[in-house]
Parts: sequence; C-alpha cells; structure tokens
Amino acid sequence: MVGSFFLTVPLWLRIVISLMFLISLGTFMRSWRRNAKNLSYSRVKTLIKKSAVPIGIFLVLLSGLTKLIWDFYRYENQQLSLQRELIDLQKEEIEAVRKGAWLSYMNQLLDKLEEETANHPERKLSKQSITKIALLSQSLEPETYHYVEGDSLKETDYSLERGHLLQRLILLNMHAESFQEIKKRTSFAKADLKNAQLASQDLSGINLVSAQLKGANLSKTNLQEANLRGANLWGAELVEADLSWASMNRANLAWANVEGASLVETVMEGTDLQAAKFIKSNMHCTLIRYAKVQGTIFDGADLSGAIVFGNDLTRASLRGTNLSGAHFGSAILVQTDLEGADFREAILRDVKINDEKWFSKLEGWKVKGLAKIKETYELRDDKSKTARFYLKKLDD
Repeated sequence: MVGSFFLTVPLWLRIVISLMFLISLGTFMRSWRRNAKNLSYSRVKTLIKKSAVPIGIFLVLLSGLTKLIWDFYRYENQQLSLQRELIDLQKEEIEAVRKGAWLSYMNQLLDKLEEETANHPERKLSKQSITKIALLSQSLEPETYHYVEGDSLKETDYSLERGHLLQRLILLNMHAESFQEIKKRTSFAKADLKNAQLASQDLSGINLVSAQLKGANLSKTNLQEANLRGANLWGAELVEADLSWASMNRANLAWANVEGASLVETVMEGTDLQAAKFIKSNMHCTLIRYAKVQGTIFDGADLSGAIVFGNDLTRASLRGTNLSGAHFGSAILVQTDLEGADFREAILRDVKINDEKWFSKLEGWKVKGLAKIKETYELRDDKSKTARFYLKKLDD
C-alpha cells in the first residue's frame, strides 16, 4: 500500500522523500560507527531499542508530511483544471453569443435584402448592401466539429452559416449584375453545402475553396472560373455543368457524375477523380496532372490537347475518347480500356504498360493513330518497377 502510494506522487516529491530518508540513515550510521568499538551485544540491543522509537516517529511524521504535500499538490491541480474548464466554457458562451448575434444580424439583413430587391424594378441591390454581405460572410468563420463517416470519426471545419447565406442569396432571385458583384467580393470558402440543391445556378467566378459540396446537385450550373481548390465534391451531380477555366487543384470528385459537362482548360492538379464519370464531356486542353484517375470513365469525352501527365489510369475507361494531341507523359495505362480511342498526335513518352503485346491489342481495339505510335515508340523494360514496360521514343 505504501509502495503504491509512493509511486503515485510526483517525481520531485519522491526525490525529496528519498533524500530525507538517506540523510536520516546516514546520520544514524555515523553515530553507530563512532560507538562501534565500545559496543557489546547488550549495548547494541539497547541502542536499537532507543533508536526505534525516534526513527518510527520520524517516519510517521515524514509520511504525514508527504501526504499533506501530495494533497495540496492535487488540490492545486484540481483548481487549475477547474479554472481551465471555466475559461473554456466562458469562451464557448462568448462565441455562442457572438455567433447568435451574427445569425440574428444575418436574418435581419436578408429580410431587408428581400425587401430591397422586391422594391427595385430590376431586382438590383445597392453597393452598400453588397458590402454588408461581404463583411457578414467574412465574420462567419468556419467552426470545427466532428462527424461520422463509415466506421471512423472525422474532424473538419466548415461554415454552416456561409452555406446558408449563399443559398438564401440565390433564393432572392436578384439581378445577375448584383449577384456577380457579390460573388466577386464575397468569400464562401469552407461553406457547408452538403447535399445542397444548386442546379442551373450561375456560380461563375465564385470562391468555394475547401467548401463541403459532397452529394450536392450542381447539374447545368455555371461554374466558369470558379475557385474550387480543395473542395469536396464526392458523389456530386455535375451533369452538363460548365467548369471551364475553373481551378480544382486537390479537389475531391471521386464518384462524381460529370457527364456531358464542359471542362475546357480546367486545372486539376492532385485532384481525386477516382470512379468519376466524364462521359461525353468536353475536356479540351484540360490539365490533369498527378491526379488519382483509377477507374475513372472518360468514354466519348473530348480530351484533345489535354495534359494528362503523371497520372495512374489503371482500370480507367477511355472508349471512343478523343485524345488527339494529348500529353500522356509518364502516365500508367495498366488494364485501361482504350477501345476506339483517338491517339493521333498524342505524346506517349514514358507511358507505363504491363502487356508486351500492347501494340497488337491497340490494333484489335481499332485505336486511331496506331501506325504513328508504332513508328515513334518501342517497348522497354521498366526498371522503376511501376509496370513491366514503358514506351521509349525511338529518336531519344
């Protein structure tokens, strides 16, 4: 019991107790040595009896003092913990009051905006109102919260208020000129728009950096020049959406439906496109570099002039895809379906493949531009072990 108690006290207190005990023991031993020559058995017995009581009293006092110090130490720690909890609680209350005040202000402002648009013959907003919207969105900082995804608990920070603000602004059905000015001056970065219904809206040029758009419906929505860097578009509906000239670096479009969309000169570096559908999409001169493209479907899409550099296209489907003039340097085409694809003028330097009869397969798949490919490239063993072979340009 004493041993287990001793182990629970702090290290510094254990050191103090040990030093006090050693000093007492040293004092006793020095006294013993001074009288050792004159000691007889009876004298030793008497000395031990006389020393036992003082030593016992000392140890009892030492134990009591240790317990007193330890109780004080624990009390101080408990008080500090309580103070920290109170400070955190006060911070939460202050933040709740602050956020509540902003929400109240937002609702009042939106009511005034609704009245303003209704009274204007063209449903326009004043510059002052647009400035208020921009300042309001700036104050609605994202809040960290936890959510369950699959079997794991994840932490993220999105702004529910910014998402709510954007959706309310859309419902005002204001003049396009006013809404364009709002998008230009207002940040909706990290807005929580999960499962939001935003189909057929004009969100061109909007700032949705790192926004939560998982499962959102953006079909036929104009997202030209939108900033979607780091946005989560997992499973989103983007059928016939216009994403031309948009920035989508490190965005997540896994399992998204982007069929028939326009992505002319869209930038997608490090973007997750796994299992997404780009069927019959216009992706002319799109930049897809170092992205996750496993299992992605590009059937019938126009990727002419696109840069598809350094991507892993394992099990991707490019059936009937226009790849003329596309740059496939260092891409991985393992188990990739290329039936009917157009590779005329495409750059295939250092493309990784596994099948030594790949050229014969291209012939069976009726790939366009095959003759030029055979004239320009040859198979070489891939020493990097990424795949079995790579395409080496003959004049290199």
